[in-house]
Amino acid sequence: MILGSLDSAKHQLDLVPVSRGYEPPDPPWLGEPVDWRPCPDCRPHSWLRACDCRLGGRAADPDCPHCCGAGLRPSALHCFTCGDTHRLHRTLLVTITDLRHRVVHLAWQAGTPEVAPLVATQPGGKPVVQLPDRYRLGSWAVVLGARPDDLAEADGGQQIGKDLRDGYVTLS
Repeated sequence: MILGSLDSAKHQLDLVPVSRGYEPPDPPWLGEPVDWRPCPDCRPHSWLRACDCRLGGRAADPDCPHCCGAGLRPSALHCFTCGDTHRLHRTLLVTITDLRHRVVHLAWQAGTPEVAPLVATQPGGKPVVQLPDRYRLGSWAVVLGARPDDLAEADGGQQIGKDLRDGYVTLS
């Protein structure tokens, strides 16, 4: 007799709709949404990508055999500018950790001019600048008590190159 009562009670519980009474707040570590703008080098929902004739910020070449002056051409590869997200974010979050107990989150924001001295010139004439100390990953490794040479990417374990560790950037 008790089993029959439990079966009917279970059946009644299955029919009760469940809904959320309120939306829980965002976690405190989430922060503010990052501003972005549409990627100029790809088109959503298509295979169109920036043509090679536009490399280095040049205008589209009207005599280009690939795009005929449109500046975009079909490609099966992902967009090299945005990685097919179709967005260029104005803030980059870099997380550095010793994989034990120390974590440093760095938010680097675009749009603020920085002084980056010219340190060299590539053979093709492209300038090489060195970023300020706060943008050099090697400087942040010391904060965690690690050697800059020991820095590696979390996704694949690839060692981070000397240029990135020391903040050297080649401008287009």
